[in-house]
Amino acid sequence: MTHDGAAEDAMVVGGGRRLAVAPDALSVEVRGGGKWIRTRVLPYEDIRAVYRYEQLDTRALVALAFVWLVLLVVLLIAGAVAQWPGMTIGLVAIVLTLVLSVLGFVRARTAPARMLRIEAYSGVMIVPDASPTFYQSITARIRISQAAPVSFDPQPSSYAEPSAMPVNPATDSSESG
Repeated sequence: MTHDGAAEDAMVVGGGRRLAVAPDALSVEVRGGGKWIRTRVLPYEDIRAVYRYEQLDTRALVALAFVWLVLLVVLLIAGAVAQWPGMTIGLVAIVLTLVLSVLGFVRARTAPARMLRIEAYSGVMIVPDASPTFYQSITARIRISQAAPVSFDPQPSSYAEPSAMPVNPATDSSESG
């Protein structure tokens, strides 16, 4: 189903994907041919819980580890070319490691990754939470769908009176006799 951006609210989650809040359901859409195409539809009645949480931003730690590795290689090459003593290269490497470790720790603690978890009967979806208004849109839709009046007939027309004899569902009455 092609969806030309007519969603009320949408949040890009990366990898050419987005979540879209539509009147009928929450949908995962992918970018294809200049249009957003629905790939997974999650009806609001199927959603059991939606919540936000924060976790350690491991992407920043991985990026800093990569920077550390590149700088360490550059340091070793520069030290070898400049003929620095081994003690100097080791000391600079330790200082570089400590500085980037502290920077990574501070970055991970002060700017955690914000995540959105959507639990449904069909499974769990975890995506980056890039928009607080998107979370509000989903929760508003869930409340609306759950607040819809449900008709309940305590004694429907197909209701049968219980039999006087207890029935064992494991046995079939047609086999006896």
